[in-house]
Amino acid sequence: MKTIFKIVLLLIVLTNYSCKAQQLVQTPDDINKLKTNEQQFLTKPLKTCCKK
Repeated sequence: MKTIFKIVLLLIVLTNYSCKAQQLVQTPDDINKLKTNEQQFLTKPLKTCCKK
């Protein structure tokens, strides 16, 4: 019973962690903007690309 509880708890934690991914596209127009400016974003982390 304890192992089943641990497995279920682990699955819940992993699912919760994976659901916090950053959303890059909010509207369909954003897809075209990303494609147009993809050279600015390739091989760079988001923190350095998106500073204003």
